[in-house]
Amino acid sequence: MITCDQHDYVEIICMYKFRVKIVTLTRTVHQGTAIDTLLNKHRQECVLIETTKGHLEIPLDGIRYIDVYIKHEPVKTIHFR
Repeated sequence: MITCDQHDYVEIICMYKFRVKIVTLTRTVHQGTAIDTLLNKHRQECVLIETTKGHLEIPLDGIRYIDVYIKHEPVKTIHFR
């Protein structure tokens, strides 16, 4: 489970379409633009990001941390675990 504060951060990241680097609990790294939050076909809450390979749904409970970038500069890291 993630906290309400963490969920709020994800919502803000998506609202402003920030560039992100998401590192999962398995240490997989995904980079792209945060688009929205949604429930996937397994009813997991996910963040939807647009990558160079297309859209990707990443379950929120599988995220280790998110780095948020503005104009290619890291401005905030949100730790989940």
